[in-house]
Amino acid sequence: MLTRSESAGDGKAARAGERGAAVEDVSPSLRLTSHWIVCTSPDAPLLASHPNILYLWNGVPDDGQPKPIEWFQKRLAFGLPALAQPKTKLYCRCASGMNRGPSTAHAILIALGLSHYEARAMIVVHRLKTIIGVRYADDAEYAITVLGYV
Repeated sequence: MLTRSESAGDGKAARAGERGAAVEDVSPSLRLTSHWIVCTSPDAPLLASHPNILYLWNGVPDDGQPKPIEWFQKRLAFGLPALAQPKTKLYCRCASGMNRGPSTAHAILIALGLSHYEARAMIVVHRLKTIIGVRYADDAEYAITVLGYV
């Protein structure tokens, strides 16, 4: 999860209350998160009954294939403005928590000005199983370079 204080397909953004599963299906700490980026394919809508959470569904298969610039562009366009707001918490979610979600966080952290190593360390601290690697991190770095964030 990224927070403002920590930061120094067809994307669909919606209030979580408009689609998905019940808020009871999610841990209490994640219920306090204001923005979600859902990276799964097909859509796995979450927090349908929670009126104060915005989420972007921009799913893609975790198939090991290179991810296009547009995939990251939609996530950056949603995540960066969210983190510009005080007290915002952004959760980047995928099915296993190893590839798509952490790659999204990687792109956002570097776009915010962290180095590759700082972003990687922050992700590993919060998601230990990524210590073996984040499959689409190179794609994320390529996208943010082409998009002009670095």
